Amino acid sequence: MKKNFFPFSLVFILYHAVLISGLLYVVLSGKLSVTTDFMALLPTNGISEGVSRAEKKFVAKQNAEVTILIGYPDFAVAKSNAEKMYEALIADDIFTRLDLFNADIDPAAFSSFFSKYRYQLLPETVRDEISRDPLEFQQNSLAAIFSPLTFQPLENLESDPFFIDNTIFTDFIQKAGGMTPVMPKEGVLAVEHSGIWYVLLQGTLSEKALDISRTKGGIDTIYAVGDQLERETADLSISYSGFPFHSYESASNAQKEITVISTVSIALIIILFLVLLKNLYVVGLFLIGIFFSILSAFSAVIICFPDVHILTMIFGTSLIGTSIDYAVHYYLGYAKRNRNENGAAVAHRLSKNLSVSLISTVLCYVLILFSPYDILRQVALFSVAGLISSFLTVMGFFPLISYPSMVSQTALAWKIPCAKNHKSLLLPLLGIAAALFVFAAGNLRIHNNILSLYQMSDRLLESEKTAGTVLGVMSSTYAIIEGENEFDAREKEYTFAQALQELRDCGSIENYLSVSSFVPAPSVQKANFAVSQKLLPLLDEQCRILGTDRNAAAAPLLKEQAVIGFSDIPEQFSKLLGRLVPGESDGKYYLAVLIFAGSGSEQVRQAAAECEGVTYFQKSSDVSRQLDELTFIILKIFAAAFVLIIILLLGAFKKRGIYFALAPVITILTVFAVVGMLNVSIDFFFSVGLLLVIGLGLDYMVFAGNSKKKPMLAITLSYITTALSFGSLMLSSFQPVHIFGVTVFIGISAAFVTALCAGNSEAQ
Repeated sequence: MKKNFFPFSLVFILYHAVLISGLLYVVLSGKLSVTTDFMALLPTNGISEGVSRAEKKFVAKQNAEVTILIGYPDFAVAKSNAEKMYEALIADDIFTRLDLFNADIDPAAFSSFFSKYRYQLLPETVRDEISRDPLEFQQNSLAAIFSPLTFQPLENLESDPFFIDNTIFTDFIQKAGGMTPVMPKEGVLAVEHSGIWYVLLQGTLSEKALDISRTKGGIDTIYAVGDQLERETADLSISYSGFPFHSYESASNAQKEITVISTVSIALIIILFLVLLKNLYVVGLFLIGIFFSILSAFSAVIICFPDVHILTMIFGTSLIGTSIDYAVHYYLGYAKRNRNENGAAVAHRLSKNLSVSLISTVLCYVLILFSPYDILRQVALFSVAGLISSFLTVMGFFPLISYPSMVSQTALAWKIPCAKNHKSLLLPLLGIAAALFVFAAGNLRIHNNILSLYQMSDRLLESEKTAGTVLGVMSSTYAIIEGENEFDAREKEYTFAQALQELRDCGSIENYLSVSSFVPAPSVQKANFAVSQKLLPLLDEQCRILGTDRNAAAAPLLKEQAVIGFSDIPEQFSKLLGRLVPGESDGKYYLAVLIFAGSGSEQVRQAAAECEGVTYFQKSSDVSRQLDELTFIILKIFAAAFVLIIILLLGAFKKRGIYFALAPVITILTVFAVVGMLNVSIDFFFSVGLLLVIGLGLDYMVFAGNSKKKPMLAITLSYITTALSFGSLMLSSFQPVHIFGVTVFIGISAAFVTALCAGNSEAQ
């Protein structure tokens, strides 16, 4: 009879060989990447692929940047410690850029740029003044030049007789100062706040340092250097701000949780089977099944997804319990085998129930693959690959290594109390579940909150508060502008910036940062130049008063100047604006605008909708709304899954399929009733857990109602192992994981009770 199962053995070998080979290729090629970016959970609903790529490029720049504030009452001490930290960190390869000293900023490069393009770079106030009264502007310029309070150099008067360069420079400093209070001081950037001097360190982490799959990255090195400095200097405070610090913290917490949850789950399962079965051989068999299942699951996800999310690994720990279910049924089936049956015959006898169980569970996961969330697709693929491995291990591997000596006769002595007449108990159970549901239905509501995804530590929270207080309000909103080319994108960005300026003037938003604030849009440059030509009739008198050559001053105004492109901007200036320029992608050009919206987010959203090519992002609030919408979608998928499973049950068990369908109905009504009575919101991860409850819970009913030898012990052990896995998820500090675990735990518990009511006490 073992010959009949050689095909399963062959599939078992090929399946695991392919997945393990793929895993080795990804790991050895260095392509394995792990991410903790919770915003990656978001779908790109209604956003074009080009804008999505530009937004990711923009966010990637933001997410690699870190800010460190070294604070002390004495500026000299703060600067000295900042220099020590800089020297310690710059020696490592964790930064692609680390800035402390501003000596590298070349004022001459900025001055040359302003001088070359002075007539295109006119500040709006200057343009309006010239347009309104050129003669008054001339008089004001002469007053500024001859004023004893003017400290700007006058060596450019030959080409700049109206002293425009000074106005442009002053305007630039004011705009830059309006965005941050940090200013140059003794060669570094610093700011004084509440009696404390803060020296600023800013850097961009390398890809190596950002890779949290490494045992040691860049953030732990930064913390180690900072902690050492704080120990050496009393009252020294070092504050850290930036996405990499949050990523590091969440990754560290997640890795700890994965270790704890996995260890607890496996330990409890081992203890359970040692106590109940008293057989190390069988426990070893179960561990082999878990090993193959988890190895296959991780291999499939790593092969198919370039970035594996840390939440996938946490959700994946639930596979420990579910992957053991098939092994439990096989072991107890083998223990109760007839005298002439071998392992292959036992597997054959279980094949129909195991197949229906596999298909019903996998079907629910497959439906999740259609979700727009990468994280959920990863969890679905993880679970599907692991469950298929468990099925193949039972059907193709266990029959080859099963021996009579593996049977523990003590296991056969356990009796599980259950109903003798399932029909008389299932209908009352259905009535009770329906009554509880009606009672709690008024409390059911759909609500998602993205802020619950991650809770930062007290240390990082205080650091971010300090950075926000010292450096000013941090922006969590931004817009991406799409244009046909650079100049088209800049025109659209300028139109949007004008709308933002109106919102700022009326107090709806606090501020915004755009490229056009520093380099005017092409149309504005042309308008500036046209207005500047009104100064030509005044040149003779201006140059006579100053004693300069008129021809040198008139030359730039007599020929139309080229529009300034980003390629014309000095390198240091370009670096300052670089974070706002995602650049070209697939024939389109993209810019970004940072928005300090305050309470005016809805006004900004409306302004963005009215401007062509503008997509507004406010992920911290948008995600909750999107999750609400997707929760409805998942509930629809849930309804579709239920219908498909009914069809599967009817096809496999004919009329009895309707009877089996009572199990998920009772289970779902119970879950909703408990959630309503606990006054817990129905969120996206609850709905995903609900979807899985159908597949997992139906297994118990199928085995209870479709076996001549009622396997209530196997069902009980399967329930306990699964409950331990999902129960351990309830220990997670990640709210989605916690809710997911609670939902599935309640659901499978209800399904187990239903199976007990459906079972028969004979031949346990």
